[in-house]
Amino acid sequence: MLLKMAANQVFRIVHPKAVRTIRYNGRIVPAEVLSSIQSMFVLYMTVFILSSLALAWLGHDALTAISAIAATLGNVGPGLGTVGPVENYSHFSLTAKWICTFCMLMDAWKCTQWLCSSSPSSGEGKRTAGEGGAAG
Repeated sequence: MLLKMAANQVFRIVHPKAVRTIRYNGRIVPAEVLSSIQSMFVLYMTVFILSSLALAWLGHDALTAISAIAATLGNVGPGLGTVGPVENYSHFSLTAKWICTFCMLMDAWKCTQWLCSSSPSSGEGKRTAGEGGAAG
């Protein structure tokens, strides 16, 4: 979706008066949804960069800092460097562990937002009588 949005922006630069919509599965994606996607991406990248810089500031090498944050923000387990598959996070200071815990909670929040937005009660799964629902 982000790539479609980027391509749409390039198209608007080349053709400023053109009107072009973004579609997903044949349906037009509303501007509010596109804005939400952009906001979530910016928030995710901001947390990733600031947390990686914080771990680096605490004395960890760049590979360890970046991969530890990527692993905790994505809840995938091991990273690279001193948090690789044969190592663990036990040598991290308490502050570094809290930063990683914050990243894990951010991932849980992101997943919760995704689940809530894709649930039938969010309006996506609701049908009206005129949309081919069962007569009754």
